[in-house]
Amino acid sequence: MRIHRITITLLDMPVPVWRTVEVPAETTLAGLYPVVQQAMGWDLHGHLHVFETSGGRFGDPDPELEIGDAARVTLDEAAPRFEYLYDFGDGWRHEIAMTETLAADPEARYPRLLDGAGACPPEDSGGPIGYATMLEALADPSHEDHGLYLEWTGGGHDPADFDPAAADRRLRAELLGADEWLAAERIPEAMRVKASGIVAISDEFCLGHLDTAFAELCRTATAKLARKRPSPLARGELRIWAAGIVYAMGRVNFLGDGSHPLHKSAHEISALLEVSKSTMQQKAARVLDVLDIGTFDPEFAHPGLQAHPLHQAGELLRLFSETDPEPVPLDELLDSMVGGIPDELLSEADALDAELFFSEMMGAWWGQELIDADIDEVFCGGLIERAADRRTPQALALLRAFAVLAPPPFAARAAQAANDLSAAGVPDPSWAGTIGTAEPGECWTYCDIYGDQRSIICLFSRDSGRDALCVLIDDSLGRIAKDAYLADQPDLVLSELKAQASTEPAAVLEPIDPAVARALMETAFANTTADAPVSENFGGDRAAALCRIRALPLGGVLEPVPVHDEEARRALVAEFLNDHPDVPAEPVRWIVDHGCDHDLGRPLRVSPAKLDQLLLTPTRFPLEAVLPAWTRWAAARQNLPEEARKALAEIADEHAAAMEP
Repeated sequence: MRIHRITITLLDMPVPVWRTVEVPAETTLAGLYPVVQQAMGWDLHGHLHVFETSGGRFGDPDPELEIGDAARVTLDEAAPRFEYLYDFGDGWRHEIAMTETLAADPEARYPRLLDGAGACPPEDSGGPIGYATMLEALADPSHEDHGLYLEWTGGGHDPADFDPAAADRRLRAELLGADEWLAAERIPEAMRVKASGIVAISDEFCLGHLDTAFAELCRTATAKLARKRPSPLARGELRIWAAGIVYAMGRVNFLGDGSHPLHKSAHEISALLEVSKSTMQQKAARVLDVLDIGTFDPEFAHPGLQAHPLHQAGELLRLFSETDPEPVPLDELLDSMVGGIPDELLSEADALDAELFFSEMMGAWWGQELIDADIDEVFCGGLIERAADRRTPQALALLRAFAVLAPPPFAARAAQAANDLSAAGVPDPSWAGTIGTAEPGECWTYCDIYGDQRSIICLFSRDSGRDALCVLIDDSLGRIAKDAYLADQPDLVLSELKAQASTEPAAVLEPIDPAVARALMETAFANTTADAPVSENFGGDRAAALCRIRALPLGGVLEPVPVHDEEARRALVAEFLNDHPDVPAEPVRWIVDHGCDHDLGRPLRVSPAKLDQLLLTPTRFPLEAVLPAWTRWAAARQNLPEEARKALAEIADEHAAAMEP
């Protein structure tokens, strides 16, 4: 890892005030902001700020003030010298100069403060002129304002008072996590060791590969999890929790988007943190679920998210969804989404980055409803219309992507508009000819012996690489798609599943005909409604997944769902009662009906998940007298392995005991 040594000098001061710090070379200007604030001694969230570079002004994006997004500019791009303005009223100007680039010390943790001089002026002290006036008055007891400033500063102010070691500790306490952070976040004593261990890992990753803002988000999530009663952090490995938290924050902030300046794929994060990707993603899903974090949750938004077109889609969706919405400049916001498509995305050689970016954009409104309006027409149709009118490379990129990702009839509209722009001379993105053209290969299914869920893994080849479509189908909930994503390391995905299947007796991994895989996945996606319990990232990956599914061959035939008429249901109940004459018939019939009507016509199927469902489904029948016997009887009829039968019997006995009055 490369490190930049930079010197921060407060300009126009009556006494020298400067700091020398070292930060990772990948740090963005948004990530540098808290470093400057903490190193100098300013309040972290005190006043407005802006970085002024040869390439423009950057901070919190503001088109009217011509301020670009600081999260999109790295130190390498701003180097070697630029200015930082803090507090537009007082006007504290800083010169930031990169003095050296060197290899990271493997024993050090970054960012760190090396040296400095001069006390930080008090906030709101009037800028350099006001500060000089204050120092003059404090130094002269006869000055008419001496008493006023003495009281205002709480007993005086020494302009030379600066302790580099203390400043470094302050910087680390804010950015890296320490005892002060644990105390400030009110972490329970029993969770402090666990929380600090997780934060140490997430800090090291974020400061080495992302920025300090991401480190802060991970610390916030860790603190909230640690304060839960009981805390989910109490169980599980530190590194897996840290990976899950990092990935969860990345999901909220579109870190997987190839155009993101800090882009890190799920595979990269899991590899760098040395955990399996599937384990990391499962832990991230739990983090998002426990903390109830949505894709556009403002509490967990990175400072650079404001300018992201997908964030703008979320803001627009939020306004439309309110009962009494504020007036929304629809065309202006749709234009900003089209115009906000990053230039870097247009030149990407790999169409996968474009597919994931625009799939995430379309996922911003999937499953949502608008008041008196069709959401697809407002967003999908509206974006196509605005893009067709703009005649820019970004507009043509959106249209090319929507032509393969959007649902009909929007795909046809996008394709026609794209051809019109191309004919008018608008340059195509580099991936225009390859997006949506993946060639399917072998497909696999990974399922449990109980019949609850199955994963479909289909391998694809592209001009610039290979990937795998992974779809989790839940048959116990009526065959819905609970998760779907594209993995850029297909061999790794398959090898991980093979390793799991070899050590898990309740799992089966086997090839599946690609046409049958398509039929299964299309059915599952069609059954998945907005209120289904899908993963947090399902909406964002949905369009890209469907695009891959459409590339698979047609003609797959699924086994029909068994239909049990009244005679068949009565016969099954009678067969069970013949073996268990002391059991009441009514709850047995209810269990049979539940399996026939709500479990894909599988009344004899038993599993841990199905037993949980039976326990949670309201019924007027006392199941505690039936469930243990039915579970043992049905498991034997299914020829489940002895270990599986034993585990199911124990679960049924526990549920029956819990239901007893």
